[in-house]
Order: sequence, then structure tokens, then C-alpha cells
Amino acid sequence: MTIGWGIIGTGNYPDTSIAPAINQAKDAELISVYSRDQGRGEAFAQKHGAKTAYTSVEELLGDSRVDAVYVASPNHLHAPHTELAANAGKHVLVEKPLALDVAEGLEMVRKFSLLVTDGPKRKSRSDFAVSLTDSSLAINEWATMMLG
Repeated sequence: MTIGWGIIGTGNYPDTSIAPAINQAKDAELISVYSRDQGRGEAFAQKHGAKTAYTSVEELLGDSRVDAVYVASPNHLHAPHTELAANAGKHVLVEKPLALDVAEGLEMVRKFSLLVTDGPKRKSRSDFAVSLTDSSLAINEWATMMLG
């Protein structure tokens, strides 16, 4: 089964790590991206082979081809975007921080039965390729665990 991914946010980390990791992951496909700027979203989508660029989070979450979402929006939007995605029935992998304070984070964990973990880190520029491989493996493992 191929897992369709959407990315909310087109900043540096999704550009250099997450989109390449999704493209390297077995049984994963980058379906759509969200950016407030249509041109930036389309450029990101073209660079990484995504099928669609949206300027509405709700439209991305309404795309039936998207099974899982990576939330990489500005920190103050992580909790609201995670909640929107969970309410849309999507599996969610959110960049840290999950929320802006402990109370909001705990509420999110309880409300949506979230698994909270910390991903692999890139220690230096020289291990960038290893980091991409680790991220790809982590995405495979996460998807297998969440989607069976």
C-alpha cells in the first residue's frame, strides 16, 4: 500500500529533509503541499514531485489521496494544524514543538491519542546524506506502525 503524504509548510526543513525523505521512502508518495503563497507552493511541488500545491490547509486535508500529513508550519500553528488534520481523519507527523505550552500539548495528546516522539537529528553538514536516509527509514517505520 502506498501512503499519500501532504506537507503543511514549505520552509527549509521540509525542503531539505522531509520531502526528500518521503520521496526516498518505500511505499510513500508526496501528493500535496500547502503554502500561503501559490507560487512558492507550486515551485516546491515541482521540485519534489508533488501532484498539487494548495493555499488552503482545509483543501489539502480534503484531498482524498492524502493519508498522512507532515506539519511544518510556523510553531504557533502546529497545534491548530494538527487538530485540523486529525479531525480530517489524517495521520499526523508534526514538527516540534507540538504546542506552545505544556497544557496545550497534553490536551492534544489526550484528545487525539497522539504518539509523541522526537525524530532523528542531523549533527553536522557532513552527515546530511545519512540524515536523509534515517528520515526515510523513520517515515517508513512510522507509516508501518500507524497504517499497518
